[in-house]
Order: sequence, then C-alpha cells, then structure tokens
Amino acid sequence: MMPKVFLTYRRDDTLSFTGRLDERLTARFGRSNVFRDLDSVAGGAEFRKVILEQLRKCDVCLVIIGDRWLTPRLDEAEDLVRVEIETALNLGLRVIPVLTGKAVMAAKADLPVTLQPLVDRNAVEIREVQFDRDAKALMSQLGGNGRRWLALAAAILLVTIGGWWFTTQSRTPPPPPIVEQNTSGSQSPAVQGVKGSVTIIYGSEKKDEKKPEEKK
Repeated sequence: MMPKVFLTYRRDDTLSFTGRLDERLTARFGRSNVFRDLDSVAGGAEFRKVILEQLRKCDVCLVIIGDRWLTPRLDEAEDLVRVEIETALNLGLRVIPVLTGKAVMAAKADLPVTLQPLVDRNAVEIREVQFDRDAKALMSQLGGNGRRWLALAAAILLVTIGGWWFTTQSRTPPPPPIVEQNTSGSQSPAVQGVKGSVTIIYGSEKKDEKKPEEKK
C-alpha cells in the first residue's frame, strides 16, 4: 500500500527544493498520494480547511526545513506552518523533519511548546550536492515501492498459474481398458462394460460344455 505524504514548508524558504522533492515523490507514489498546497488546493477553496482535511487523510508529514524556516512567525498561533505541524503531531502522523541547505534541527528552547516534540523526531538530510541519492533514501524509508509491488503481483500471478498447472497435471486419469488375450489366438472380440471401465476379451465366446451324464 502506498503511503500518503503531506509536505509542509515555507514558500520563502524552500519553494524550489520542495517542488523538486514533490516531483520525485509523485513519480514514486502517484499524484493522489502526495499533497502540496500549490498543486492540491483548487482556486476559491478555503485554504486552511482544505489543508487540515488533507492532513487527516495522510500517513506521513514531511516538515521541510531550510535556512529561513525558523522565524518569529512560529510564535504566532495562526501561522499556517505551525498549525500544519501541530495538527500532524496531534493526529499521531509519522512526522519527519527534512533538513536542506545549511539547516540544522532547531533547539526546543527556540520553538513554541506545541512544536517542541518535533525536535525528538529523527531528521533526515537532503542536500543539493547529493539530492538524488538523499531523496531515494528518504523514499525507501517511506516504503510503498511501486516496483516492489509490481514484482510482488507478478510473483503471485506465477504462483497462481503454477498451482493451476500442478492441479491439472496431478489429477488421476481414468483407468485404462483391461485387455485379456486368449491364448487360442482367435480374433473375435467380446466387449463387456464394468462400471465405467471396458473389458476387452479376445477369443471365442465361452460355451458351457456339458459333461456326459453318469449312468446310474
């Protein structure tokens, strides 16, 4: 089963980076399993409501942290990034901090109390100089490898076909006809049916020979 992934980030911090990561995740897991606000919120929709509804459908929340992620805006209760992370933590989602650029994990003292549990989550790094390798490592951790599922489906199909073939080959064939040959070498056959099997007897029909009556 493919994981549903939510990307939370600051546009003025990691917009380009998040776009690249979004493309890789979409290629791996499918568009319907990756949520990013720029691509997933229709025009005229109530932005905050849609964001929270999507979070409730997801399994994983990736918190993209760049050099300018930690700002005084996090102290504002209405800050959208703060609300997204708080909601993901409260829902019990798998929350993964993703460090890029020169970013390091913030200290608990630098975060609002509601975001401090984020520091206890193991972070992953995706640096520009090795973006492809780091992105692949992250996706492997998320699971849901499309190629692996395809290989599994192919294996199940082969097992099913193999089981069908074995069953058809192992069925007991009907018993062959029983042939009895008379040593007299006569070629006149007599055929008898015995409960589904055929008995072929070569030779002349047996005749009852009468023994001479004993004189009394």
